[in-house]
Amino acid sequence: MKHFTAGIIMLLMFSTYSYAEECSINSASDVLNCAFLNNPEIILADSNKQIANINKGVTGRWLNPNLEAGVGYNMEEVNDYGVELDFAVTQTIENPNKRKARVNKSAAEYTSAELMAEYQKEAVTIQVLNILNRLRQLDREQTVLNQAINAYVNVIKSYQKRPVLSPEDEVSLSLFQSVLNNYRMENNKLSMEINQNINSLKTVINNDVIYSKNIFFYPPSIYPDIPEADITNSIALQQENANVALASAYLLDQKNYNFTDFSIGPYVTTSPNVQSVDTVGIKVTVPIPVYSNKQTTHAGELALSTAKYRYNAKKTELENTFKQLKAQYEQGRTLLGGFNFEKLEKQLSRTETLFKNGRINSSLLIESHRQLLDSIRLYHQYELETLNSLWQLYGMQRKLITNINEVSHEKN
Repeated sequence: MKHFTAGIIMLLMFSTYSYAEECSINSASDVLNCAFLNNPEIILADSNKQIANINKGVTGRWLNPNLEAGVGYNMEEVNDYGVELDFAVTQTIENPNKRKARVNKSAAEYTSAELMAEYQKEAVTIQVLNILNRLRQLDREQTVLNQAINAYVNVIKSYQKRPVLSPEDEVSLSLFQSVLNNYRMENNKLSMEINQNINSLKTVINNDVIYSKNIFFYPPSIYPDIPEADITNSIALQQENANVALASAYLLDQKNYNFTDFSIGPYVTTSPNVQSVDTVGIKVTVPIPVYSNKQTTHAGELALSTAKYRYNAKKTELENTFKQLKAQYEQGRTLLGGFNFEKLEKQLSRTETLFKNGRINSSLLIESHRQLLDSIRLYHQYELETLNSLWQLYGMQRKLITNINEVSHEKN
């Protein structure tokens, strides 16, 4: 069975990369749907879930009956060919608790596989949203950087058209040229990061995607409130609960290890010798538990105790993590609300006008552009951290997929 399951998984891995369905992508929603359809980890997790469900369905079935046959010789009638044939059909009657342990184990394994499938879907959702959000941020940073580059190109051209430059103008020209080179390298770095994110996105969704603003993720203008939540239903904690169920099934099986099964059924003894008489009866087979290991019960008790300890430890860990993430989220959205880009852009426009009129020097113009770029980058850093905290908080409540529409992931 293990080799069969491994073969299925290997076949699925090959088919996942070779026969992924083509997606038509025109929006962020299309990207997410394509990821749900083609992502290898999601496909494999769903396949494991289906396998576990099949195993769960067949675990409770009765064991197959046994056919027993034998041949013997009656030594007293050897000269008359006293051959005896024995036939028996028996049915194994399983210990009810052992059967219950097997059924519980299969149910816990299915629950675990089901939780893993849900976890993979949420993990891929967060990964896709972070990439799409970062692409939007990079586009904005590149736009602001290109505006500065174009402004400096025009300033440099105006200096170069002058017949004579004063010492101050020569220094200003040199300074603008140096900053222009730096901005062009930064712009190239942003283009490289865009390409890296697009390639990562292609890998996640297992599909081709064209870089465009249509696939950008746009965060909400107002971030939602996150109330205190009970995390006992979180995937991570429910996974530990499934481990407790597995340990309980193991212990139940070990407790009933010495209470053996037995087989019962009819048997017939006959002989080709016409003078013989057929014998019909009931056959019962009972294993003798001579070599039973009583220590296995202690192993089961220890496994259950460990699983319960891990459950309680994980619960405490998740409660602390939820509080920490909620605090980070609240701090982040407060800081994001304090940024005023419209004011910075107006200040930059006024600075450019004053420079053209010769009322301020070059360093003030360069500093204004740098201030706007630094502010945008800092804002984007807080935005990434805040959104990631929001996704994780939703995930811990198992509400990420259902609540994803609470924040706008497409531009209206």
